[in-house]
Amino acid sequence: MIRFIENIGDYYSQHFFADDFHKKVFDKVGFTTQKKDDDGNKTDNHLTVKNALISPLREKYYRFKNDLLSIQREKDKVKRTHEFHTEVLKGLGYSNGTPEYNHPVFLNDTEVIPVRYNYTKGGKPYLFIMEMKAIVHEGDKEYEGIYDQVWLKDDWQAVFPESWGDIALKPDVIKDALSELFLLPEDERPTYVILMAGAKIFLIHYEKWKYDSFLLFDLEELFTESLISSNHDYLALFYALLAKSSFLDNSDSLLQSLDDDAHKAAYGVTQNLKKAVIYAVESLANEAIWHKKDKAKSLDEKDTIEKLMAEEKFARELKDECLTMVYRLLFLFYAEAREDLEILPVKDSVYQKGYSLEMLRDLEMVPLTTDSSRNGEFFSKSLWKLFDYLHNGVKTNNGFAMKPLDSPLFDNQELKHLSGVQFRNMILQQIIKRLSLSDHSKGKRRGRISYANLGINQLGS
Repeated sequence: MIRFIENIGDYYSQHFFADDFHKKVFDKVGFTTQKKDDDGNKTDNHLTVKNALISPLREKYYRFKNDLLSIQREKDKVKRTHEFHTEVLKGLGYSNGTPEYNHPVFLNDTEVIPVRYNYTKGGKPYLFIMEMKAIVHEGDKEYEGIYDQVWLKDDWQAVFPESWGDIALKPDVIKDALSELFLLPEDERPTYVILMAGAKIFLIHYEKWKYDSFLLFDLEELFTESLISSNHDYLALFYALLAKSSFLDNSDSLLQSLDDDAHKAAYGVTQNLKKAVIYAVESLANEAIWHKKDKAKSLDEKDTIEKLMAEEKFARELKDECLTMVYRLLFLFYAEAREDLEILPVKDSVYQKGYSLEMLRDLEMVPLTTDSSRNGEFFSKSLWKLFDYLHNGVKTNNGFAMKPLDSPLFDNQELKHLSGVQFRNMILQQIIKRLSLSDHSKGKRRGRISYANLGINQLGS
């Protein structure tokens, strides 16, 4: 687990941003492990070189932190933070004579978003480097973060050019400024923003910002982790993800290439699910009709059902309710795959054995060889009970408990046509199998669909 990078809002899917993430990055940029020459002597390699570029920042960071905690005036803290940012940017290959704050983004004649460096690619803005006040731990106190910190020109007067005169830094709340920035026309807005904040560095992509998704780098955690774990490659990983060369040296930047790979990995999953969802909706609708006919007590009731089926409104409502059922299943697959979200008590043995979709997944390949097993309602009753617990919550005498979810998704009273319907085991088994396993493909075995491989936005789409 990489502790110095926080994958906020599923900037990358959790599966893609896994323990081997650094290997994916190093493969992309061609970083190699230590080798020896023919005489057995260690040779220089990319990892060693990049580690050496970042390693000196450790001492500079702690000196900066000590200075910051002793400075009283806010404007002096801002200036000292700006100086430290300069050291970090030098280590990453920036600050080589490029004019600072020379290309601010003017929203109008009197309002401006301050940008320290503006790098273009293909004639368009590509990477902006921006600054905010330092976020550094100080006892129990933390500075305001990206969502509530503001720019105050009086605090920044030692950094910004005097030629800006009376122009206001607007929007002064940094989150709002970024949102305004990414709403600009394509030829004016950047693709990426690196936002420096002392101990924290934010890497933001314009498309992902609307989902509050970004990578958050913690320098103090980086320097601690690289020592404790003896994994100095973390320093090279930090360099690879934020260095100037990774954004601007090639036609496709490292970050864009990683984004493409993450999208391809998720796309394969979503294509499988697309077909499975269509199958599931159709199967649930047909089974609901079969159930109503089977339970009808008279020919008149069956005739009423036949007439109802001919109504367009009924068909539309039934389809929507079956789609809701599929949404429920997809949500549960995702929530169970993402234990870190703590939506469901997936570690509780009672939940695992009695209510979880994972338990039903384990039964998906069990042959239903008898009429009672095929036509039984174990799957259905288990799901309806789970849906009820998710909506209303539950606390049993044996200590099992579930908190209700603040969502109408699991409210059974919203289901008009599916109310009271029990689906046969053979129907739900096939639906869960389709939602669980990849498609048949030539020369390949079917594998489990990894819901952890999906970001929440991809799952929604």
